[in-house]
Amino acid sequence: MVVKIYWGEEVCISEQEILKEVWSVVAEDEVVEGHVLILLLKKRFSVSMSTIREALGLKDPHKGSHTLFLLIFKKLSPIQELKDTKLLNAWGQCHYCLWKAGIHHHDVSCRDLMYYRVNDKVVGMLNGYDLASLASRHNPLGNKQTGTMLFMAINLLATDSQDGEVEHLYHHDMESFI
Repeated sequence: MVVKIYWGEEVCISEQEILKEVWSVVAEDEVVEGHVLILLLKKRFSVSMSTIREALGLKDPHKGSHTLFLLIFKKLSPIQELKDTKLLNAWGQCHYCLWKAGIHHHDVSCRDLMYYRVNDKVVGMLNGYDLASLASRHNPLGNKQTGTMLFMAINLLATDSQDGEVEHLYHHDMESFI
């Protein structure tokens, strides 16, 4: 097993909620089955940064506040171990199906691409949905251009994109991976 502990922004859709949506896609699209993380344990702690900020008497304690999450998953292998077509196949197996279903990862990097083997077959998985969005839900921050700057597509780093004027498209996630 592997444990993920992170401070997620309170107003954003939580990774747990995104994973719930991912599993609803699995129910409708058998192509995705087997390519989705199995969440073994989840915990959202009641303490948040706004509580700490309020106790310190800081101005706007709720703005940009984060809360602590703990998630436990089955341990997977890093995709960097794969070569050639096995690597490309593992990448494409899950990401595109989820994108078409309205689950947009926004933060594709090598650490978010994993795999496991069933006999001789390589099965790719995408993890790290803490910056993902759902096409069916409004983003409370208004800015869909989130991600790890080193892995973001160049068009998404421009000022007009940060102002919400550039739509995040599938090819932006492909560029992130490359």
